[in-house]
Amino acid sequence: MSQESLLENGQSIELKNRSMNEKQTLDFLQSKGVQPMEDQCLRPGQPFLFLLGETIRTKSLKNFTPDRKPSIALVLNPLIFNSDSTGVTSFENRGEIIYYAINSKTREVVEVKRSNEAKGYNVIDGDIFQPNNDIFPPDSKII
Repeated sequence: MSQESLLENGQSIELKNRSMNEKQTLDFLQSKGVQPMEDQCLRPGQPFLFLLGETIRTKSLKNFTPDRKPSIALVLNPLIFNSDSTGVTSFENRGEIIYYAINSKTREVVEVKRSNEAKGYNVIDGDIFQPNNDIFPPDSKII
């Protein structure tokens, strides 16, 4: 097996076809100048990005192939925010959430899912970022 591949479920997966993990995505955001958003700046109806941690990526997003596993999500219309002393912000979503995969080799950003499901989420405060429509366009198309 070459250094450019990884064994996953008995299959060789080319690393160039994997989406960025949590650390790579954070580094990508910093390199692009995407700014963190403080929890006190969160307002209902104000879009924001949230970094998808490895726990979410491995448990909740396990049905995605390695090249399309989301790295980050854009929340377009959050409703209610609650922050607690543990550094977790809870919010309800009543609008669309767009999930993006970022290729770990090419750094290409691709929309991989849209969801209109109304439900609650918990996000670690340091994983919330200001939206950047140039990098994560809300009007992109799933490919």
